[in-house]
Amino acid sequence: MSNIPVLHADVKELTFTSNIEQFEIDSELWLTGIPSLNYNSTDADFVLADDNIKALVDFEDRIKTAQNEVMKECGDLYDFIERTSAVKAKYAAKRIPMKKDFKDKKDEIKAFVVQVSVDRAKEHVEKLSETLEYDFDWPVFVCAPKNKRKIDKYTEACQEALDAYMVVCDQFALNMTLRSKAFVRAATGHEYLFPDDAKIIQGMEASLIANVVRGRISEAKQAQEAAALAAAAEVTAVAVAVVPDVVFETVESVDFETGEVLEEVVVVDTVTLPRAELIEVLEGVIMTMLDNGLDQTSSYVRATSMMEKCK
Repeated sequence: MSNIPVLHADVKELTFTSNIEQFEIDSELWLTGIPSLNYNSTDADFVLADDNIKALVDFEDRIKTAQNEVMKECGDLYDFIERTSAVKAKYAAKRIPMKKDFKDKKDEIKAFVVQVSVDRAKEHVEKLSETLEYDFDWPVFVCAPKNKRKIDKYTEACQEALDAYMVVCDQFALNMTLRSKAFVRAATGHEYLFPDDAKIIQGMEASLIANVVRGRISEAKQAQEAAALAAAAEVTAVAVAVVPDVVFETVESVDFETGEVLEEVVVVDTVTLPRAELIEVLEGVIMTMLDNGLDQTSSYVRATSMMEKCK
């Protein structure tokens, strides 16, 4: 900074003595000993108080006289102190808000530097995300340099953190690409079984993904086969129910020529399930087979055929 004001002062052969220290002590003691008036004060107390007031006025006048005597002998010094104090007050008035603004502005600049780094990190992740088929939970970017008071050093630290984060994200994207390929190879044709595909891919190494995928596909196939067996059994049960239950009865008759008593078994009644009940059962069976992908099986064809006949 240039053009800084320069103050000169030269004091020679100036001797000044006083008993100001003892005077301050004596004054404090004397002032403490002056009684105060109250509701119980007497005329004598008021006389004493009046004397004390006059004494105080006298002391104040003597102090002012002493000050004037010093100013006469040291007028230039007094003027110097007064004027330099005024300039000092101006400097302080300028410095105090500047100091606060200094800290606030530095904090604002640092916050801006961090935000720029965060935005660039986000842009980098978005570009990498466009190359991936699934939505993953990316590493978190942290930019909080410590012990970096200078703006340049703080900016350099943020840049270093950003560069390191980009490397981590690049490696993360590469790993997710390899794992995604392993997942697709194992899960092709069975994607509907993996609503948590991104979680599976991100949660394990590529070498383990295939085993997990195959295991879930195997479980699903076993469940479908069990459902198919259950549906087929239900269709069979319905088919049996559709066939009338025949009620037989033994009837006796007499041969008039021989007089022999004969027994003959005849059908006297048939029982079938109600049509509405059959249709309801068949609809349930058909929906079960559709839900389990069994619409190409013989049991499905048989069930639908029976449904048509019932209608």
